[in-house]
Amino acid sequence: MTNVDPKVLGHRYYEAAELLLNLGHYSSAIPYAEKAIQILERTTFGVNSGLGYAVNCLARLYDSMGNRTKAGQLYEKALYVRKRSLGNNHILVANSLNNLAIFCQGNDRLWDALPLFKSAIEICEKLKGKNHPDVADFLNNMAQCLEKSQNYEEAEEMHNKSIQIRQLSQGEFHPKIAASYINLGNINKAVGNYNNAEKYYNKAHEINVAVYGEDHIIIAMDHENYGDLYTLMGNTYLASCSFKKCYDIRRKFLGEDHEQTKRIFQIIENSEWKAASYSTSRVHVLCF
Repeated sequence: MTNVDPKVLGHRYYEAAELLLNLGHYSSAIPYAEKAIQILERTTFGVNSGLGYAVNCLARLYDSMGNRTKAGQLYEKALYVRKRSLGNNHILVANSLNNLAIFCQGNDRLWDALPLFKSAIEICEKLKGKNHPDVADFLNNMAQCLEKSQNYEEAEEMHNKSIQIRQLSQGEFHPKIAASYINLGNINKAVGNYNNAEKYYNKAHEINVAVYGEDHIIIAMDHENYGDLYTLMGNTYLASCSFKKCYDIRRKFLGEDHEQTKRIFQIIENSEWKAASYSTSRVHVLCF
């Protein structure tokens, strides 16, 4: 029987685990990821970049399955392995810092997450330049963490930096720019700056329509954002129109029984302005 290089064999197990992870077969993927780690830890005493990929894959698996304790330990191990293998200033180290920061943010460890995001940004700027799209990704992630900690002013600054980078590197009409405008709209909505929020939602909607067209599932989220905003502004007519547009798109693409469709249905059903333009058999959009 032909001997297989342990690094190659370990990578094959990792690829199998990654494939199963992407298919959502988490339990089936775990033995492959664990086998990959077991093999790669024996090659050059675990000092190789492939081990970092395998450990990070196992972390994502446990994270997806809701095992936060195990996932956190593995994200930290992936960072340690990559630093030991590649040094402190490598893009994969930046990626691991970002992954660990996202994990901390998701578990309300915001003050642990922020310095990790900052370190990831610094490494990425040093290696790829300050106007690289990857820097914009990291800035956006840190901005969302700042937003969650209600540090709205700094979050807004980070989102604007991210937008500027993307406009330079990817053009004016990019879906990630639209996502940043939505985040800016959400920030302004949270602090009561409703007119500014509407302006940012308008910019996001313009990009999304240009990229996806008027009749796309992404556009439903734009209409939901408008509906929430106009409800806060007390404009029941525009809120009604927006929620109904959202409902019609989601019903078309997701079906009437999907939880997101039913949630918007309940918003309309429970609202005081439903009677004039709503029927239980169909929601009619009367706005143009």
